[in-house]
Amino acid sequence: MKRRAMAVAVMLVGAAALSGCGDSDDDVGVATVTSTLVVTPSTAASSAAGSSANADCVEDGMDPATWNTAADTAPPLAPVTDGGVTDVTPSAGDCFDTIVIRTDTDSDVGFNVRYVPQVTEDGSGRPVPLRGDAFLQVSVSAPLDPQLTDTFDFAADEQYRTLREIAFATSFEGVTTLGVGVDHTTPFAVESRRADDGTTDIVMYLAH
Repeated sequence: MKRRAMAVAVMLVGAAALSGCGDSDDDVGVATVTSTLVVTPSTAASSAAGSSANADCVEDGMDPATWNTAADTAPPLAPVTDGGVTDVTPSAGDCFDTIVIRTDTDSDVGFNVRYVPQVTEDGSGRPVPLRGDAFLQVSVSAPLDPQLTDTFDFAADEQYRTLREIAFATSFEGVTTLGVGVDHTTPFAVESRRADDGTTDIVMYLAH
């Protein structure tokens, strides 16, 4: 599934890790970490997500009705060696929520996104607790930028209809893995795109 992406903004700020576990949307659970990098969402809902007057939620080529819940994989799966993951930007929209994973490489970056019963850390196999009733394991074929702390967690607020949480799972053998908790098993789309500066973004869209 490849779709045209929307522009989003990101701010990364340091904060203490969220703690606790639970299965409901009111409970939050994150993997045990030594430090946390909080991913701050864009303050405005995405303008590319359509409008409330558009019952089909179709704008600029984005049509959630064509998406499905099957695993989505794109080559190359071999990790890039000239850069890594530098940013994660969630954004709320009228028709879908969006997650943009930014890198600082201009090489093609592969990905593997799939629903799993439990998101786990690569290598150790330790579970990564997440808010929500369904879970996506998102693996990007690029290491985490060494200038960033190696863990982060984002808990969605009420403006997000589908997304519940994004948590770092691991960066193992050049592959960065995130766990994404969602409200329900919803159709999604993923694409790789070029940012304005020529670097590569991996963009996920989560239908409402």
